[in-house]
Amino acid sequence: MPIEPGDFPGSRFKLRSVVATGIATVRCKYTQDPRKLGDGDAFDSLTVGNYTLTGPTLNYVVSTVQAADDPQAVDLYVAAPLEIGNWTLAVANVRADNNALLEAPTSLPFVVVTLPLQDPVSKGAQNEPSENLLRKFFNPGLKGPAWDAILYALGQGDKTHFDNAQKTFSQLSAASASGKYLDQRLGDIGIERPDGLALSDSLYRGLGISLTRSKLTQQSVMDVLEVFYGAEAIRGYISSNRTENYALEDLDDLKLLIDETTVVTVTFQRAEFARLGAATALEVASAITRHLKIVRSQAYAAAIADEITGKSRVRIYSGRTGTSSSIRVVGGRAQPKLRFPNELYVEAGVSPFANWTVAVSAVNPGRFRWTHNSGGYDLNKLQIGDKVYIYGQEFSALNRGTFEITDVQVFYNPGLVQYFEIENVFGVAQAATNQLTWGSVMFFRPNKYTIYSTPRRALVSQTPGHNDIIIPATTQAVIRKKTTGAYAQVNTAVAISSVLRTNASTVDVVTATAHGLTVDGWAYIDGVLPRVLLPTISAGVPSGTLP
Repeated sequence: MPIEPGDFPGSRFKLRSVVATGIATVRCKYTQDPRKLGDGDAFDSLTVGNYTLTGPTLNYVVSTVQAADDPQAVDLYVAAPLEIGNWTLAVANVRADNNALLEAPTSLPFVVVTLPLQDPVSKGAQNEPSENLLRKFFNPGLKGPAWDAILYALGQGDKTHFDNAQKTFSQLSAASASGKYLDQRLGDIGIERPDGLALSDSLYRGLGISLTRSKLTQQSVMDVLEVFYGAEAIRGYISSNRTENYALEDLDDLKLLIDETTVVTVTFQRAEFARLGAATALEVASAITRHLKIVRSQAYAAAIADEITGKSRVRIYSGRTGTSSSIRVVGGRAQPKLRFPNELYVEAGVSPFANWTVAVSAVNPGRFRWTHNSGGYDLNKLQIGDKVYIYGQEFSALNRGTFEITDVQVFYNPGLVQYFEIENVFGVAQAATNQLTWGSVMFFRPNKYTIYSTPRRALVSQTPGHNDIIIPATTQAVIRKKTTGAYAQVNTAVAISSVLRTNASTVDVVTATAHGLTVDGWAYIDGVLPRVLLPTISAGVPSGTLP
């Protein structure tokens, strides 16, 4: 490896290189070891505020860490994935470990050509081959290509036995059996696969497990309905409006109100993701489910594919079933990035998106008034109880967070005056601040989502002696194939030559060819517009000369 000038201890303290090492990671390397105390010192290389990132899109450094393989380098984690293009990293105030000042150049450009692919979660891990297992019990002195070939040949025979044993074992339980073996396992307890219904093994297995309960209660009926109609029909759920990938940051949180009884705060940590700045819907859903299980909640999340884009979005389900199930998002720094409904404003305009003046009440020091001076928000849409998410870096750290709107006013005095008020015991006054990004200030209405929020739902009510069940017209236990579906027949269109109204209730339609209609038959007429007749214009009588 060639020796660079910066490798010598006596070289001056400068920036050596800046390179994008990941989808949301930048490595900054110095010519000497920089100060890395990590205690928030103003001259420390690990202080986030000492780095400024400029490029094709707005981005900034959210956290730093000392490079594990290079004492002269610092890894910077940015808020969002780096877009393709030319970027510049500027460094200020950083000093060397020997307290030397940073000399020019204090900023260096770097180029993002392609976005790196995300590593698989398994990191390439695979099950151990049979020949490796045999090697553990073989004489270590017998090695070489010939012995490896013998072990491989022996292992192939064992592999067949291992696979057969595993498949056989899975057919011994109704929870894992398939095909005719699943029919046998459930037939042992008196359950038969329904005739005339294309019920897959997974759905039939769920039906069998539900029917094995000792008593047919309302909950067991709901479980059976979930097999046929899906979780969306019997549980309250909420879906993110944005699809993957999500530019999350370390320790972002999401607050959920489940069934109107339990508030759960989900905290996203970097260690739970392969690339936190480009998190997938599956990773986010898994993290949410994991936190819900920790607090012993039956709610869960899943990644649902979008039918149009093919990408996935996050969907959170209530742990209950029926009319008592509900879920809503009530706060958290991750909400502006995931965007669960209902967002009150659509992004419009350019930076700065709005100008705000933050004032504190003279009577109540904990009440703050945010006055909208100019920008793209019509505060007439706001209501008391809506949530405002203030997380922009342009605002004071004490003013950031999720707050409930306690008052909103729009009036003229004589010009337009708009403001909303919140409670923030830690807030500070801030004058005429430009909102640089749309996501810096966002407004959401935390509506409650129940099974009534979707038109396709299954309901069960239990009264003495019987159950009343309301179900959708179609089920998810349907497999389309030849000869199993009915399709509407579309008749051949007939061209129309003329349409003439003969009186107030009769229209004569002449077709270009024979239409084949009979008395009392029906026809649909498309693309016919009325003809507008202009009134007859006649010259009037002059009224005289104007005085």
